[in-house]
Amino acid sequence: MNDNSTSWAALISALTADGEMKGAKYALDAWRSETPDDNKINLYDALFKYIDNELEAAETSVNKFLEKSPDNIQGLMLKYIMLSQQVRDEAKEVFENVQKIISQKGDEWYELGLLLLNVSQLDMAIKTFRKAIVFQPGNHRNWSGIGLAYMRNKKYERAKDAFSKAGDLSENPLNIVRFATLELFFGNVDKAIEIFKANIDAEKNNPILWTNFGLAYYIKNDYENARKCWDKTLEINPHFAYAHYDMACLNVKLGNFRTAFEHLKQASEFGEYFKNVAIKDNDLQPLLKHPELGDEVKKFLEK
Repeated sequence: MNDNSTSWAALISALTADGEMKGAKYALDAWRSETPDDNKINLYDALFKYIDNELEAAETSVNKFLEKSPDNIQGLMLKYIMLSQQVRDEAKEVFENVQKIISQKGDEWYELGLLLLNVSQLDMAIKTFRKAIVFQPGNHRNWSGIGLAYMRNKKYERAKDAFSKAGDLSENPLNIVRFATLELFFGNVDKAIEIFKANIDAEKNNPILWTNFGLAYYIKNDYENARKCWDKTLEINPHFAYAHYDMACLNVKLGNFRTAFEHLKQASEFGEYFKNVAIKDNDLQPLLKHPELGDEVKKFLEK
């Protein structure tokens, strides 16, 4: 994926992880409006239709994707599981085609696991990564992938074990930087910042990591560095809703209430999740109680 595709896929991944499927589909539409010729849009369109059990429409979208990217393993594996679910003979043919493309057995399950992870089909993703591990138990990326799935599924100890295994198999900075988010969830904020600082370049175009990096600084009341991280997120993808939400909280802290409200509105374009969280968020209460903006903000959140 190119950097633009990666940043939109990351937003979709984060939104689906929070159960904001409507917002994720809105993000897909925004992605399509920004870069209508990006073929990856067809793959994600197929994924959403598959999740909604619209199998005929999903197959149409994945076939459209495969017309331009006939050897893409993720697209082929998505088509394979759709055909298998319908017990269609073509499934065997598609899977045999995949076997001719992959470098080694297990690659196909890793790629499918990543795709499922990106739309937060976490139980399926974990099962798929396990298949990859059966064929390639010594491949660090399989352990790192299942670690991400466990972390999204809030199974943090299992995620820690998987990331540790990945780190034992390879010193790839990507394996290390993912530990930073886990440390943040465990409440080890200083450790998270230390890891982010040393290894963020391993995924320097990942808006989720920059958003979490900024959150670590924000928790430490280091608002200048938090802003720098979230500026970086919005440089990668100006629509990244979570950075806008965090910027709203930051600007409330700094007394910039009008700017905070604008960021909150931009975040809320991607679903009710952000409005629901904002109403209860202690950091945003000064905005809701602001003598000039408070009523307008509350009216917006209650729409």
